[in-house]
Amino acid sequence: MEMQKQEGLLTDAEMESMTSVQASEVDDWANFKDNDIMQQQSAILAEEAEKIPFVGDKARTLSGTER
Repeated sequence: MEMQKQEGLLTDAEMESMTSVQASEVDDWANFKDNDIMQQQSAILAEEAEKIPFVGDKARTLSGTER
């Protein structure tokens, strides 16, 4: 009986080490995906900013053409 318990403990220890490695890999992947999404959003916002002028720029253009 004791031999089976020791094997069980060894298996539990192995499972814990495997679980911790997998958890850190998942965290790294989640961070990678977050960074990738943030970069994509920044690129999209930059493109949108080029399409839509600032309100202040628009007011200057209108006041400049009226004079």
